Amino acid sequence: MMKFKPTGFLAVFSVFFGLMQAAAASDTGKGKLRVAIWIGKGSDWPNFSAGALNTLLGNSTTSKGSAIDVTLLNDEESLSSNLTAGSQDVMIFPGGSAPNEDTGLGAIGTAAVKTFLDNGGGYVGICAGAYLARPKFLAIVNYTIKTPWARGDGEVQISFNDEGRSVLGLTALAKKHDGGYLKGENATIHYGMGPIFNQTFYGEEVDYTVLATYLTEISNSPSTKGEMVGTPAIVTHRYPYGKRGRILLSSPHPELTGTLPGNQGEDTIFGHDLVIRYLEYAAGWTTY
Repeated sequence: MMKFKPTGFLAVFSVFFGLMQAAAASDTGKGKLRVAIWIGKGSDWPNFSAGALNTLLGNSTTSKGSAIDVTLLNDEESLSSNLTAGSQDVMIFPGGSAPNEDTGLGAIGTAAVKTFLDNGGGYVGICAGAYLARPKFLAIVNYTIKTPWARGDGEVQISFNDEGRSVLGLTALAKKHDGGYLKGENATIHYGMGPIFNQTFYGEEVDYTVLATYLTEISNSPSTKGEMVGTPAIVTHRYPYGKRGRILLSSPHPELTGTLPGNQGEDTIFGHDLVIRYLEYAAGWTTY
């Protein structure tokens, strides 16, 4: 059987049409979003943040309908082999203890995370995972924190700025749920002693981008009262070496939002959707 081989204009059009089809396939979620979760030393696995993230992602798709493939990494060797092989799009460091997570990573794991980011990988740090990014530990984002860090747990209100609504696709997310639970630009989210960002770095301007700030606070002592309101809740940064790696740091816990008695419902849906948006930003899948 003779096959028609396009030439000239038809050949160019054929290539162009093929590229358009490939782009459309990517936008509608044909590939998998590959996500690794740290469950080693310092994580709270299998409970709390790490367990909630694993359950949430195991039952979710991306906003475009792509499958999410989850890999659990529990030591520096498994992390290094996974990240250096290019088999992941995003690495999540969950709540727990940043000093212990740092110890668990060791020199091999730390180097692997930085190489992963330098090669265009994504990093999502939630609570302890956000602390972990500091110069004291991984040193991938320059920021300092307000102390003492222990100030209690509970639900707080955050406000997304224009950058946050754009980067995280919150307008599209509000339409998905008829705009109900976003309450305009504000939202309820769970806080569990995540970092309170100072807005200067040893007197210099910070190099992170703020997506959302705290409207209310959690305080369990006079020494922490009045410190949270107006400070960043969610920030992003591009890793310095080539600016290829995308980093998102979340002081609060979207994956635990609505888990307190009497708080389930719309806030839970919002928190779970927000986790997906974190990952899509870090993977460079933000085409809302």
